[in-house]
Amino acid sequence: MLDIAEGEMVYIDSSIWIIHHSKDLAFKKECTEFLRLVELGKHKAFISSLVVDEVTYILLKQKASELLGEERHYKVLKELKKDEDLFLRCWKTAQLHVNYVLALKEKGVLRIITQMPDLEMFSSAIDKYRLLPRNATHLTIILSLNIPNIATTDRDFDKIKEIRVWQP
Repeated sequence: MLDIAEGEMVYIDSSIWIIHHSKDLAFKKECTEFLRLVELGKHKAFISSLVVDEVTYILLKQKASELLGEERHYKVLKELKKDEDLFLRCWKTAQLHVNYVLALKEKGVLRIITQMPDLEMFSSAIDKYRLLPRNATHLTIILSLNIPNIATTDRDFDKIKEIRVWQP
């Protein structure tokens, strides 16, 4: 596990947030402690609007799956779209994440990157590292802002020599 020095810039991938919000996933304690350090301003933390989107989507689906007792992705999405009460119950859970991110932003300890990456850099990242598009988007944002660290559980970033990976 990489220790990120106090004051260093770090991009926080969606996996850290999802584990933090989980009830019983492995590394919950470590992810929550990492985010506590972010709250205290120990790191210059960054995320993108894509991270907020990913985490919110996953939290909506997880809550719906739990309430429905249904694991099949397409069935969960179908019910979320058609059942307004279910959607609102699930949104309450996902909204906790959005509110947390907004609170960290308002406190000045988290910067949310809203611009999309340069298309040529994005394409190059996919070609060079064989990344799926979402990870290429994250990497392109990280590299364009010269962020030296990423906090993630995604092993795809291990092969990127230009950044250091913190994993719980």
